[in-house]
Amino acid sequence: AARRIQNCWYARRARFEAKQYRLSLAAQQEHAATQLQKVVRGLQCRKRLGPVLTARRQAAVRVGGLWRLWQARLLVRSLRAKRVAHHQRAAVTIQRHVRGYRCRKGVRPVLAARRRAAHCIQGLCRIRAAFRVATVLRQERAARRTFAAERLQRWWRGEQVRRQVQPLLKKRREAAARIQGLFRLRHARKLAQSLRAQRAMNCIRSCARIAAARSHLVSLCMAYAATQIQANWRRTLALKEVGQRRDSRVAELIGLLSSGKLPVNENGNKDTGLEVEVRNPMWHQKVTAALKWLDQTKENKE
Repeated sequence: AARRIQNCWYARRARFEAKQYRLSLAAQQEHAATQLQKVVRGLQCRKRLGPVLTARRQAAVRVGGLWRLWQARLLVRSLRAKRVAHHQRAAVTIQRHVRGYRCRKGVRPVLAARRRAAHCIQGLCRIRAAFRVATVLRQERAARRTFAAERLQRWWRGEQVRRQVQPLLKKRREAAARIQGLFRLRHARKLAQSLRAQRAMNCIRSCARIAAARSHLVSLCMAYAATQIQANWRRTLALKEVGQRRDSRVAELIGLLSSGKLPVNENGNKDTGLEVEVRNPMWHQKVTAALKWLDQTKENKE
């Protein structure tokens, strides 16, 4: 079966590859035919349109030559105009230099006189400015000297006054130091008193808090003790009641066992629950334990 499947698969694959090869070969042949048709049609068109194309090329060459001739003429005209403009500018420049030279040659003495007058005026102005600067410097120097002299005089007068007033200042300083010491001592005493009072208040507050805590603790202890006493008393009463019930139950069981009778309900039927208990093997153990407990209670009473 596997070989048959493989043979079928190989045959199908071979048919598919042959089909693809035929399709690719047909496409290649079609492409080759298209290329041949294109080349043949191009040759036929070129043969038919050869004279027309030659005439068009000759006309294009003539038009291009005329266009280049016109461009060359325009270039020559622009070069000639530029040359004429350059020559005109050169002539104007030469004329300007010649006329300037002639004017300078005629006006040179006047210009020399004007330069000398300007030099003189500039010298006088500079001398006047120098005198002003020197005057300002002298005034500044005099002001500095005056300021230095006044400062020296002030220092000297202050030194003399300090020498005269130094004993009095020393006494005043000592008195001020004593007054400050007394004031600081009084302030320190007040601060110490306030600290002592605050410490006493803190002690009183702490004692009051401790007393309140102790009273609260005592009240809690008393409440707990009362609760414990009540619980013990209730437990004692409960145990006593349970003991009495157990004694009555034990006496009843003992009486029933000694008489061999079972209790009867109000309807006249036997108590099935008690019968079940009698039949239960645990019932004998309960009865034995009850008898032991009864003997123990009698011994304790005696």
